Amino acid sequence: MVPIIELLAKILILLVYSNLMEYAIHRWVLHGWLWRQHAPHHNDTEHTVFFVNSLRGVIRATLLISVSSLFWGLLFGWLPLIVFLIYYFVLLEGAHYLIHQFHLKGHHMTHHADLKEGNWNVWIPLSDILFRTRI
Repeated sequence: MVPIIELLAKILILLVYSNLMEYAIHRWVLHGWLWRQHAPHHNDTEHTVFFVNSLRGVIRATLLISVSSLFWGLLFGWLPLIVFLIYYFVLLEGAHYLIHQFHLKGHHMTHHADLKEGNWNVWIPLSDILFRTRI
């Protein structure tokens, strides 16, 4: 029973880390020095909305996932790579795409409507709640 609890604790730690990274990258990188690449997404919310939509984006995402996986891999083995890939491609890219394609109201669309002053998490607003930036 202990290994299952230990595994779930590790997964929870990695998901919280992923959520914090998503928040930080969206708030301070995409709305900071990469704003020129991110701005079209805010100007046209009907536009295909994958964060990684170019070779540069693929390289950046691969580097981030790789560095994070290597760091956390020292503690948790292969588990971080699996969690980060699922978080990124399913919970971040997949959810973000569906939110825009099906006009799902809520947290992320408020980010677009309120001039990008909050709601930095796309789907799970944990960091927005923690840092009091949830609109």
